[in-house]
Formats: sequence, structure tokens, C-alpha cells
Amino acid sequence: MPTPPRLLECRRRRAQNASAGVLAGPGPVAIHADPGPYNVIVDPESGQVRALIDWELARLGDPIEDLALVEWYARNGAMIERCRGYHASPPDDVKREQLRRTEAFEERLLT
Repeated sequence: MPTPPRLLECRRRRAQNASAGVLAGPGPVAIHADPGPYNVIVDPESGQVRALIDWELARLGDPIEDLALVEWYARNGAMIERCRGYHASPPDDVKREQLRRTEAFEERLLT
């Protein structure tokens, strides 16, 4: 039995209202929760962040949490080195790309 159009419209409106304010405004917002060098796509020429990937840890929270994690990576060279070491051996196309991302992330943090 097909769902009546009025019920579909009510569901659509409810879904829209349920997420209103989640991406902007005061209070909790959608945060990535793991913006490390392995989850950032950086343009190799401009150094601009193009995308955050792997959103499986995303949740509602304070945006300062993502900022604090990026700051932690900037101050904790050991994590960058760990990522570099992991991605450098054994070399394959995927690991080379991850290494490139890690190095672009690190370069961006230092500029």
C-alpha cells in the first residue's frame, strides 16, 4: 500500500526541522571529531584544505574540539612522524597518497 502524499510531506518537514541549526548557530554543531593528517585532503599547490574525509566519528559537539585537535597535531610532531612512518612503508599507491596528505597537512600547519 503506497504512503499517502500528505504523510510523506509531514515526514519531509519533520526531517528538515530535526536537523535545523545543527550545522550553524549557537550551541552544539556537527563536528568531525578526528581532523588529523590522515583525514584531510590538502591541495598540493595552494596548501588549502579541500576536504575532510572519514566522518565515522562525527557527532554533535563544540567546534573548539576540532580546533583543539588540529592544534594538538601542530604541537605534537610525534603523531605526524607516526603517520609518516606508517604511510611510508610498505610503499604502494594508497600509502603514497596518504603520505602526501600527511606531509601537506604538516606543511600547512607550519605556514
